[in-house]
Amino acid sequence: MKRVQKILNILIYFLVFLIIGYATVGPDYKTPETKVNENWRDSSIPQVKTEQTDYREWWRVFNSPILNSIFRIRE
Repeated sequence: MKRVQKILNILIYFLVFLIIGYATVGPDYKTPETKVNENWRDSSIPQVKTEQTDYREWWRVFNSPILNSIFRIRE
């Protein structure tokens, strides 16, 4: 019985801290605007790609048969 009570106490503390963590941001929070310099210093390096990339099949970069089979099952 003590073990169940201990688990419940931990769960209650976790939920309280989780709720407090969400409440600290506030309802009027706005994401700050971030500006990126058009001429950032690595843009002249040929290996750095500056065009938009399609990441829908990101796992193929690893050439892993396991990842390929997982995502094949998902489809």
